[in-house]
Amino acid sequence: MQATVVQPTVMVKVPEALIQTRLTQQLREASYTARPVSTPQEVLESLDEHQTVEALIWTIEDSETEAMHLLEQLRARQSDMCVIFIGPELGAERVSECLRNGAFDYLAMPVRSGRLEESLRQGLDVRHSFHKVQGLSGQLSVVNEELSQERDRLKRLNHRLVLLNQLGQAMSATHEADEIIQIVAERVSAILPYDVLTVTWRQPEHVWAYLGDTMNPGAVRLQMRRQGCSAGHVIVDAIDVPLLFRMEAIGGLRVERAQGQAFGPADREVMMTVGTSLALSLTNAKAHRTLEQMAMKDGLTDLFNRRAFDQLLSQELKAAQRYRSPVCLLLGDVDHFKAVNDRFGHPVGDALLKQLAALLTESVREVDKVARYGGEEFAIILPRTDVTSGMVLANRIRERIERHVFMGEEAPIRLTLSLGLAGYVPDSMCTAEELVHAVDQALYQAKAQGRNRVNVQGETASQSHTKRAYV
Repeated sequence: MQATVVQPTVMVKVPEALIQTRLTQQLREASYTARPVSTPQEVLESLDEHQTVEALIWTIEDSETEAMHLLEQLRARQSDMCVIFIGPELGAERVSECLRNGAFDYLAMPVRSGRLEESLRQGLDVRHSFHKVQGLSGQLSVVNEELSQERDRLKRLNHRLVLLNQLGQAMSATHEADEIIQIVAERVSAILPYDVLTVTWRQPEHVWAYLGDTMNPGAVRLQMRRQGCSAGHVIVDAIDVPLLFRMEAIGGLRVERAQGQAFGPADREVMMTVGTSLALSLTNAKAHRTLEQMAMKDGLTDLFNRRAFDQLLSQELKAAQRYRSPVCLLLGDVDHFKAVNDRFGHPVGDALLKQLAALLTESVREVDKVARYGGEEFAIILPRTDVTSGMVLANRIRERIERHVFMGEEAPIRLTLSLGLAGYVPDSMCTAEELVHAVDQALYQAKAQGRNRVNVQGETASQSHTKRAYV
């Protein structure tokens, strides 16, 4: 008997005209079931019944109070569904509040053709990427569990093994490989005097080596960081321990003595135990670093994502306030990108965004931060940069993109970029939200005044809330 395949559900509360034909057809073609809902209770009951609900499209009719309350209830249930609101123009601050409270997007009515479908596609892509990150978190939990089991075994040994247990605890307190190796070098020297301790690591290829002090156990100094260096002494004895993770060699641990007695069987058992814990700790550190990088990066362009941008901008403003230095923020939007997608298709559009992201990264300094702000919008944080210098860079970027020949599947494609520029000056007490609002106003004016240009905050931007109606 063949099992019934349950299609993921997209719950929909939108005007009748929007759920007719096009949206419903696209959901069906993507193997989603469109389920109409009319009250928050229907949404919550679906979650309580453990139904597979990937997205919610919700129309705000009078005020956003009901919608905000629904977001709170979804968060309390730890729901990760993609929530898209459709409603009247609320202004940048209230829309930002919706996004901060868990909504993926807010579409102001009237919604232009294709915008809802595009937002849903992007939201589901983000949700699926989040599930991949959760999978990596599971691998990280497995590594931590294995390390914890190893520590439990060490606690049952003698005084020397008690010290090894403390070593394991110290390694688990950090996710930095250099710090882990230094902890091992210092603590092993107190347990087992040595003259040289070397750790090799394959991915990425790296070598650490420390000189031990037999007259002062626990005192070590870094000897070398380059593979192939010689310690310059005659070896009396050495212990080589492979660093294994799930029966695969990922590196090696070696201790050497140039004087005194040779290592005994107990010494070799100690080093085998150290090697097991070290392999788990280094693997754990690598998995943690990968997880952090994935959580901070946009899956398509490999630039910083929106969440990372918010954190980085807040950090740069705090540093600017502390050191009384300027900061500039650029916000760019690809002109008429919807027409590009409509003509060439979204795969070509995605390829163009990748090329554009690479071009932006090449155009800025190493200290600058480039992020995909959303869709075809890109943000660039310029630390220690005043508005004058920021304007020079913005125009250089705009001109470079205008001249660049982007490669499509069948023919070259030309793109242009409109940019808004806003600056923080020392002692202005400007918040991150205010800076983002100012640069968004400047970008809106650049689009309104003909596109493919740079507008600066305060020169032509209105002081009122600006509608984000550009495409």
